[in-house]
Amino acid sequence: MKELCVSKASLAPDGPAPEVGDPVAFEVSGTVARVEGDRYYINADTANGVAVPEPESMETEPNGEALRGMAEDADEEAGYP
Repeated sequence: MKELCVSKASLAPDGPAPEVGDPVAFEVSGTVARVEGDRYYINADTANGVAVPEPESMETEPNGEALRGMAEDADEEAGYP
């Protein structure tokens, strides 16, 4: 199952918010991000005319310097010279 993050305002602007497990229907507007064979991947811009929230930023991957530092710390904790 795929998740799409939308605001309450896009699902129930004038009524009660749906509960977990409730079926919902809404119109999504966006752009085609990529095509792989017969699969089209969409970047959603709006749901029922309301902007789709940006995904929470993910922590970036540590760079080589940070990885070396973490390895040195682990070695030191383990008692390696």
